[in-house]
Amino acid sequence: MDKKELLRLIPENGGGIEGITVLKGIGYPALKPITKSLMNNLERTPFPANEIDSVIVEILSDGGSSIVEEVEIALTVPRSPQKKFVLISQILPNWSTEELKPIEGAIYNLVEGFSFHGIDVWAIKLLIEKGLDGHTEPLKWLEFKKENYAQKIEVLNGIRIP
Repeated sequence: MDKKELLRLIPENGGGIEGITVLKGIGYPALKPITKSLMNNLERTPFPANEIDSVIVEILSDGGSSIVEEVEIALTVPRSPQKKFVLISQILPNWSTEELKPIEGAIYNLVEGFSFHGIDVWAIKLLIEKGLDGHTEPLKWLEFKKENYAQKIEVLNGIRIP
């Protein structure tokens, strides 16, 4: 199938569950030309909202080294926190350590920030659980984040409601 035919199977283009199921059967690397379009579906909130979203997670989880460039771009752009959250918490944990190594720097950069979605916490979890970066820096960040969040929880618990 060419890119236009593959794009027609994406739910936002009318493909529905039947279309996304066909795409899952095709798999990577054949789906590489439409990876960006598939990842655009990760912007929905809440995610996953339905069976189609769950299949998209499965498809992208199987992408691995075939889509490492597209994922790195998605993790490094200054926008799309929802997409980053879904990638870091639901898709990348399914990749092997070897598949993650090329984007280890992009994942590590997420640790240094704070976000509504807690992307920094998910990034630390991924780095440590996949044995990336020798555990040294992620462990230091883990302790820092624990202390920082504990302070914030104290503030929240101390709020007096009139």
